[in-house]
Amino acid sequence: MQSIYFVRRGRVRSSLFDEDGQEMTILIFTEGTIFGEVSAIEQSPYQVTTTTNTACTLAYLPVAEFLEKVEQSPSLARQLNRSLTQKIIRLASHIKDIALLNSDERVVAYLLKLADTFGVETELGLKIAIPFTHQEMADLIATSRVTVSKVMSLLDKEGILQRIEGYLYIKDKESLLQWCASQER
Repeated sequence: MQSIYFVRRGRVRSSLFDEDGQEMTILIFTEGTIFGEVSAIEQSPYQVTTTTNTACTLAYLPVAEFLEKVEQSPSLARQLNRSLTQKIIRLASHIKDIALLNSDERVVAYLLKLADTFGVETELGLKIAIPFTHQEMADLIATSRVTVSKVMSLLDKEGILQRIEGYLYIKDKESLLQWCASQER
């Protein structure tokens, strides 16, 4: 029986795999996100795998029960519509980034998206308040871990970015944008 899931705590990634087993992360789900609804509502297999990135607490409902609750609750229906709309917007942005940006620009674009979503102003700069690995970023932006590490190292050497106790700090967002613009295409 299929279920609809809700992330109560933690972080979950949704990935596609090619014929050779290469993984590409397409979406990251954080607290408050509903997932599994597309394949469940369409009653067809969906070609993604969902895996936890961190320790998680998930809630779930069987599809029929979830759909019944959606029909009975306008607020839940609105939340489902918002969730689906946000996924479409994020996927469109993700496709645009992968199609139009080189790998260095994708690293910077993703850092900026993380800063906008999870950024907390501190005296050290804008702290990205979720830990993540270079491999997680590489999987998401369709590049290698080595490329992500190279760009992060360059940004660190130029004083634009700093890692402290597993968290990234962007010292100056404008400098990050300028660094990206200064790189050759």
